[in-house]
Amino acid sequence: MSKTKTLIAMVATAVMVAGERVVVQAGEPLPEPIKPRDREEMLASKVASEGADALQTQEAATADTAAEPVKAPATAPAKPAASEPQSRPKKR
Repeated sequence: MSKTKTLIAMVATAVMVAGERVVVQAGEPLPEPIKPRDREEMLASKVASEGADALQTQEAATADTAAEPVKAPATAPAKPAASEPQSRPKKR
């Protein structure tokens, strides 16, 4: 059994597994084995985080953004078409 913690994807991440490109969704564990250099880079760039703490962080971030609904801007009612052509502004 490995002593390193499992990496959890914090964003959708493309990885190569057995020569195939696989996209791991945010919150899912990244497949093992991961080269030490790749592990360091993923942690440094915050693409992945270690262990269960990462999953809790991801869930909290998702819950925060989902709790705030986005409201559509209010629109003014359309003006009726004028029966007469509009005059052009005077030149100065």
